Amino acid sequence: MIYRLRSLPIVVVLIGVLVGAAYAEVEFGELDLADDARLLFAADTQAPGLGEVRARYLADAGEQTLFPLTTLPEELSRTGDDPLLEIRNRFGLFHVSPVDGVIEEVEAYPGFSVGSDIELGKLEAVGSSPDGRYLTWIDREESESVAYGDLILHDREQDERYVIATRVERALSQPVVKWSPDSRFLVYTKNGSVYYHSVEAHERSRTLGESARRLTEGTLANVRWKSDNVLYLVRGTLIYRLEGSDFLSRSVLGEPLHAGEVIGKLPTAFDPNFDRFWLAPDQSYVLLSRGGRSLFVYALERDDYRDVSDSVGLPYRLFPRSATVEHVSWSERNTLTVLVASMKDGALSREVYRVHLDEAAGERFRKKEPADVRDIALSPDERLAVVVTGDGISLRNYETWVEIEQIDLDSNLEALWLDDESFVVAGRKRIDRFDRDGQERELVAFSQVEQIGYHRETGDILAEAGGVQARWLEEERRWTEWEPENGSDEELPIREQRRVSREFRVYLDSLRAGAYRNLIMVRRADGFGTTALFPRPERRYSPFPEEEEEVSLRNFTHGPRTRKRQVALVFNAVDSVEGLNEILRTLSNYRVESTFFVSGDFIRRHPGAAREIAASPHDVGNLFYSHIDLTDSRYDVGTEFVQRGLDRNEDEYFETTEEELSLLWHAPYYSVTEEILNAAETIGYTHVGRDVDSLDWVPRYEGPRTPSLYKRSGELVDRIVDRKKPGSIVSMTVGVPGENRRFGGRDDYLFHRLDVLLNALISRGYEIVPVSELLERVQ
Repeated sequence: MIYRLRSLPIVVVLIGVLVGAAYAEVEFGELDLADDARLLFAADTQAPGLGEVRARYLADAGEQTLFPLTTLPEELSRTGDDPLLEIRNRFGLFHVSPVDGVIEEVEAYPGFSVGSDIELGKLEAVGSSPDGRYLTWIDREESESVAYGDLILHDREQDERYVIATRVERALSQPVVKWSPDSRFLVYTKNGSVYYHSVEAHERSRTLGESARRLTEGTLANVRWKSDNVLYLVRGTLIYRLEGSDFLSRSVLGEPLHAGEVIGKLPTAFDPNFDRFWLAPDQSYVLLSRGGRSLFVYALERDDYRDVSDSVGLPYRLFPRSATVEHVSWSERNTLTVLVASMKDGALSREVYRVHLDEAAGERFRKKEPADVRDIALSPDERLAVVVTGDGISLRNYETWVEIEQIDLDSNLEALWLDDESFVVAGRKRIDRFDRDGQERELVAFSQVEQIGYHRETGDILAEAGGVQARWLEEERRWTEWEPENGSDEELPIREQRRVSREFRVYLDSLRAGAYRNLIMVRRADGFGTTALFPRPERRYSPFPEEEEEVSLRNFTHGPRTRKRQVALVFNAVDSVEGLNEILRTLSNYRVESTFFVSGDFIRRHPGAAREIAASPHDVGNLFYSHIDLTDSRYDVGTEFVQRGLDRNEDEYFETTEEELSLLWHAPYYSVTEEILNAAETIGYTHVGRDVDSLDWVPRYEGPRTPSLYKRSGELVDRIVDRKKPGSIVSMTVGVPGENRRFGGRDDYLFHRLDVLLNALISRGYEIVPVSELLERVQ
């Protein structure tokens, strides 16, 4: 069988193999044992959006305790009355003092140092209360489901843990809960509804049943907290203002929207799957992002029956369909700054847009410098903004956007203000605190280090990263900047690594089936006994099937079952484009390659989207010129009809993208006959079937034809993970099923849970590959 791949097929396949194999594993190394049993070691893995990650740990070989020396902020926030930096990464949850750099591991959360596995893939969401007392997360260790788990509330003060909701959807790309400013309430989402939980009622053992705490249909996208513990809720076209007393009246009135106050209206119904909203500080305006691409500003008025003059001339901006609003800053003076990210030619780019709402009518969003912005942090007094780029930070007057100071910094990630007088910038190497003007800079902690080891004479732990050398103060658990006594710029005076001390020997023991490539073993040199420094990962890879299954190259529905744990994800682009941007960004973040099939209808309706798919590293196959059932008796489908339809789609794709389709195809609806297969095979095509249908194409209502097939996206993820085998081909859909039909669309979409699916596959040892690689392994 002959099939044509896009350019550089061998290189693409090899890269996919190397990246996939490394991505699903953690490797330990750089062992360095001191005479007093202190052990330095490194843990290497991959993080979506960050790439290679290397954490450094200090262990006690005798006591077998671990403590992190580096705290890479995959997620960064501040918590507590005396603000602490809350740093989340795949090794655990940490509190770091921005003043003196003291590192405290939050042992309530399951982290590597307290015996839990290192997380793979994108991180599970964690929610800390503003006062720092409570933690919330979805349990990932006890749940048998990959898409659902129990919502945990941990009281750090009492060191007690509670389950406040069961079977809650896992959240990777959105918060798990939203806390009220005074930490009295939280809201969470479950099965398409939003619920509240009262901490005070919980402490008094007076918590209402979950059904009595339901606020509205939708997700956390439907709600926003503001100051004074006021919750703003969007349902349909109405925006409501609810206070705590309104929550309690829910159990009496039976419907939350009988309580609260309507403060404004939207021109169209809010869709929490694709829309987002932000409110002005004084609640006079609402910023609405429709579908991630259209930005509207509306004046909030309850009575719009006769007059909408206040809304005439308000700002509007249309972005490409590939755009996503990543950040919004909104000052008391109604100056709006919006950070928008979009995919272009396979790469992610960001742009800043600003508007002053209180200026003359007709003001519009205007693009501003600089480019390549990673983050924007507005000071509490709203006078300054820290603008983070890849190679530095720009300190700007927020109202005028005039640059005050430019500071060169390498590998920045994000920034946050501690108070009006200082801010923190976190990067891949360092976390630094700056004064208000950016003139004074002080090391807070290391994110990752370039060099580390024991001082040749004193035995102190020294490290270097980002041009700063520091010494570890073990009793205080913090880094302090260090300079050699002679004041020279020489390299760190650290000794060579050792694996033997007076009491212990350490070595690496390879593992063949699990998330860790190896374990660190500790052997007593003066006695008996060898133990692992930390537990093996609990989840081992699922076994291979005992027997191989027959593989058909005429209708290729799966690859080899017993050779390698590989799965091919296939995305069918038929007519709708919604979700494509998220799919491409997620696959790019995970650095995995998949297969897209594009129809002629899709190419003609969305030529820009077809070009974006062509610019990606994924295989692109033929989904015929028109999306019709070729086995339908109403059509006269012969050999020439099939061949012309494939050839015409090839030409359509080339004229649009200047790229060639591969000689992989599948018939619309996967409906084929022997005659159809023969017709395509004659001109060199391989038909790609599937052995796992995701069912994401089933709309919320399809009539009597598919009454029992519809499932929520979390259920679809569980179904895929349960049915997949090595070599499986999983079909998925780009867009909104039945978009132009009366009952089209879904309550939620599988592409919003793609990261949850990838996490589940990776944790089970699966490599995600294009269909072409499965074919290579057969041949």
